[in-house]
Amino acid sequence: DENPCTLDYCVGDGTCTYSTVPDGTPCDISKECSQGACTLEVDIPLQTFSLGEWHGSLIRQDGSVAAWGGNQFGQLGIGELSTALRTTPDDVEGLSDIIEVVSGDDHSCALHATGTVSCWGAGSKGQIGNGANVAVPAPSQVADLDNVVQLASGAESVCALTELREVRSEEHTSELQ
Repeated sequence: DENPCTLDYCVGDGTCTYSTVPDGTPCDISKECSQGACTLEVDIPLQTFSLGEWHGSLIRQDGSVAAWGGNQFGQLGIGELSTALRTTPDDVEGLSDIIEVVSGDDHSCALHATGTVSCWGAGSKGQIGNGANVAVPAPSQVADLDNVVQLASGAESVCALTELREVRSEEHTSELQ
């Protein structure tokens, strides 16, 4: 007897978390979810990945970036805002030479091989580094920031380490410090 639960109703151990699915069908929380419902196999050769609160980003071996999860603040970098949950990675627009990606709650930033940085997603606390404090649904290069060798992200902030060992941060401000 197959359990009608789907990916949205499963927890990490493969059991259901809700008593009904959206159409009202009962869901036996003591059973495992339907075969394959709690497993998402993605055949993408990847270099590394980063996780935010409701989204994730990965760098492919070719330096391109893909993202999945929630996108209400543009944190997937696909050029639009949406409340629909993306369960498979979509290409992040215009990124091809990425060596590092970091994610905060609802934003991400990528370090280009050239030492420049692009950010996208929630910007209400200045974490995108463009001074606008609004959501940016596609990668936007951070002005006046180059020679970066490493990035770090907090929930609503991003820091960059430069070749000169300087730390630049836009934590809770609209301008990099």
